[in-house]
Amino acid sequence: MVLAALGVAVSTGFAFRLAPYLSHADLALIFLAGVLFISVGLGLWPSLFGSALSFFTYNFLFTEPYFTFQVEYRTDLVRLAVFLLVATVTGQLAARMRTAIEDTRAVARRTEALHDFSRRMAAVVSMEDAMEATVDHLAATLGRPAVLLAPARDGRLEQRAASSDDLHLAAGDLAHAQQLWQGRAPARGPWQFVRLETAGGPLAMAAIGTPLTADMMELAEGLCGQAAVAIERTQLADELQETRRAAETEQLRAALLSSLSHDLHAPLLAIHTITTELLTGEPTPPEHAAVQLREVRDQTDRLMRYLQSLFDMTRVGEGGQPLRRASVDLREIVVAALNRLHAPLEHFNVVLDLQDIAPAYVHAALIEQALVNVLDNATRYSPPGGTIAVRLHDGAERAHIEVVDQGPGFPAGQPPGLGLTIAHALVGAHAGDLEVLPGPEGRGTRVSITLPLTADAGQDGSVRRFD
Repeated sequence: MVLAALGVAVSTGFAFRLAPYLSHADLALIFLAGVLFISVGLGLWPSLFGSALSFFTYNFLFTEPYFTFQVEYRTDLVRLAVFLLVATVTGQLAARMRTAIEDTRAVARRTEALHDFSRRMAAVVSMEDAMEATVDHLAATLGRPAVLLAPARDGRLEQRAASSDDLHLAAGDLAHAQQLWQGRAPARGPWQFVRLETAGGPLAMAAIGTPLTADMMELAEGLCGQAAVAIERTQLADELQETRRAAETEQLRAALLSSLSHDLHAPLLAIHTITTELLTGEPTPPEHAAVQLREVRDQTDRLMRYLQSLFDMTRVGEGGQPLRRASVDLREIVVAALNRLHAPLEHFNVVLDLQDIAPAYVHAALIEQALVNVLDNATRYSPPGGTIAVRLHDGAERAHIEVVDQGPGFPAGQPPGLGLTIAHALVGAHAGDLEVLPGPEGRGTRVSITLPLTADAGQDGSVRRFD
């Protein structure tokens, strides 16, 4: 009302300055303009107050007899009545216009806030990210502190995110939130609680600092509704990922069991046969015995490689050995794997095409073990003197390692062997992929490994021979 009175005073000042040049009727328009500004700027009740005050001011100062509220001429009385009516109607219309403008602006602000929040929530991939984004946006949009609560395993709410690191709900406020979560009306306090729920039920509870206007409350409920949808989406994604992981684990287990009978039986049978022959007591030429002992050594090394890779894969799958990833040069991993299989590879023509690409973000030891398994498989099935080609290149932000042999290939539907099954699991743990494909012109086998890169890469197209 003080501002309305000040507006009337400004109108009065203008009227005094222009009184020598304007008629009484024209002076009334100055007061009407003042009432209009008061209505637009302050609303309905200040405009009604301004209309009444302008009426009495105009009567007191600008109608005869001056400085009294009496009206000498009938025309002045009609003029005053019309002035009061016009001022009141104009003020109400202007106040309604102001309210409509404010409502439109509020709707626009809510729409913009919901749109920005929706765009941000579309990018979250975990429940923690969704909760952090929710409290940050609530605090930034409403100008109030915000805390997000979610039920623990025992059903009791616990604080999961806050708009500032040092913000924690007091025990009493947590108790109030728990009452509302359980369907009981909590006592009033410094927080306004809003449920985050979908058709599937409540997911979390937001605590927002008070006071909140009706518009702010409506906006908070809209934001919390969108947050509930995003949180439910991340929960469903986590459950789907867990289901897929369980299915892949079961599939891997079945593949391992189907491969164990052949891949472990063959080297064990060879070792048993050779040692039995050596233990018969019959004279054996030294050169023949040396060949047999080297074969026992090679088969024992193969068994040890299988067991080591099985052990590594099991530890990764059970979480006992985390993926200690780092940016590594895949050329070094390829050379290291070739060196580990130096003896078996002596009987083959090994051709390398190792291009200079960006580092890969992997656990070096596990990828080396996977590549050893792939190369070991190539030595087992390629004819002596045949070519084993190893190529390293990049594309689509991923590294590609290919091992091509000249063996008989794998018939359709036949398991690719224990070594490749384990290699597939080790590569898959790095968000990579391993494919067993026919070799060039349908001859031999091409094993393709793809792994994530950390940066773009160049190529030098170099071709080297391993020796």
